[in-house]
Amino acid sequence: MKNRIELPDPINVANGSRFALHIPVGPTYDRINLELGGTFTPAMISNLTFKINGKAVRNYKTGQVLDDINAMYGRGTYDATNRQLAMWFYRPEMEEVEDANLFALGTNNQLLRHDQGGRPVNGLFVRTVTIEGDISGATSPTLKAWARVATETKPLLFVEKVLYMPYNAPAGEGDYPNIPRSPLSILTAAFLSSAADDITQVRITANVNGSQEEPYKMTNLRNDEELVNDGRALVATYFHIDLIPTGQFGEGLPLGVLQDLRIKPTKTAAANIDIHAEFYDTVVGL
Repeated sequence: MKNRIELPDPINVANGSRFALHIPVGPTYDRINLELGGTFTPAMISNLTFKINGKAVRNYKTGQVLDDINAMYGRGTYDATNRQLAMWFYRPEMEEVEDANLFALGTNNQLLRHDQGGRPVNGLFVRTVTIEGDISGATSPTLKAWARVATETKPLLFVEKVLYMPYNAPAGEGDYPNIPRSPLSILTAAFLSSAADDITQVRITANVNGSQEEPYKMTNLRNDEELVNDGRALVATYFHIDLIPTGQFGEGLPLGVLQDLRIKPTKTAAANIDIHAEFYDTVVGL
């Protein structure tokens, strides 16, 4: 069963300010909704950041990017009537409910078990959870927040990370090197956005124990066809690399054994590409 709860009002909600939503610890969150009011849209939020214990876990160039990613996964999106911008933790696109629940944001510290030294062994002690963003171009903005939560709570063990990486790409094939990775992380998706919408192919190359491999290579036409067949939505300007197309937890690209990981987009003209990479990971390092 799911419940819906009101969250505390965000602070510093004003044009030219950085708002902060302080999320109560204890529940297990499926998603957190930001309800925008006034002349205020997701595109007017920049450097949107989700933090656990003060450390950034997800970063989006703008709130519009978050909404675009929701659209690509077939989740609900912002419109002028509902005015809802949602940050999902539960993964409704996964095939099994157990997998969908795995990354729900558990914050129940009372369920943590500890070793003889007092260190948690089944999760992270969560002190703070926040969502922050810079507001610009808005007129009389207002912001409310609410959440869908599970009745059965859990501690935090797994997280979904999103990393924003701007890239000044050349014409032809580019090479974005050294994608950050941790020993237990799994790359599940990457969203490459170019204003000209002229990315024609993307390759991912990896160095595994000295051997160069190519785990992904798709043209834009083939990729769009596969995305539609797998139930994803196409969003203009994006090349969506989907490494969990059938919603199986075992899919994705494990990164722990890689010495190097590169994304190589091919585009018609030199211009900036906004790359948002999505990872599954444990709480180690948070």
